[in-house]
Amino acid sequence: MLAPASLALEGIRLTIWANDHVKFQVTEYLFRPSSGVSICTFEKTTESDKAGTERLGTMPNGGSDCCGTCWFNRKNKGEEKASYHRSHDPRPDYCVIRDLAIEDPFYTYCANHPHRNPRKLSLPIGPVFVGDSFGRRERWKPSPDNEEIRLQLLELLKRRAEREEPPLEYHAGFYLDEVLITQLAEFKEERAVEDLKRLAALDTRPSPHPIFRDNRRTVIAAELALETITGEKRHPGH
Repeated sequence: MLAPASLALEGIRLTIWANDHVKFQVTEYLFRPSSGVSICTFEKTTESDKAGTERLGTMPNGGSDCCGTCWFNRKNKGEEKASYHRSHDPRPDYCVIRDLAIEDPFYTYCANHPHRNPRKLSLPIGPVFVGDSFGRRERWKPSPDNEEIRLQLLELLKRRAEREEPPLEYHAGFYLDEVLITQLAEFKEERAVEDLKRLAALDTRPSPHPIFRDNRRTVIAAELALETITGEKRHPGH
């Protein structure tokens, strides 16, 4: 096995592992050649952290971008600002746009949530994720795939590629552009290549405002997506 290679990216230590895992800070990009690119985040915790959290009670704290607060959850009746007050409603949680029963609504997520999708686009955007109270999320259900869905993803990708700065977005979980990029990579959608190249060329300087995101995660995801689609070796972070 090859030794991991590493490089510096504007003060962030970026390590590219020989097994195709790309990891920096508390965000890990998982590149799987057989299925495209997927992204997961994690936070280091200790047993005492977990014990302390468990003692806080049962209020869901996996992030407010969850199915429990989503307008596409049948229980929420299309409310734009659905909140935790429906958590005691005995009716089942059900995603009306994915035809999917939601087992754990306050720890289940997708990019169609109003935090990511204020235009209320009703075609599925990317996969469904499940997570926990410590910020970890992983894919649960894959994205549906048809031409209508692909065209929507391509249009959303084009809109993002036309922006030099990332949009303001809910901070937890996966940003919309990351979901778009990785889903199109998984589809190996060649029509995305030109806009992915535009994203890969964005300025990666850190934002001067700590509370605002910058383009670094987007650029790395775009580079890895281009590798998946074109088969050409890229150099994320360069």
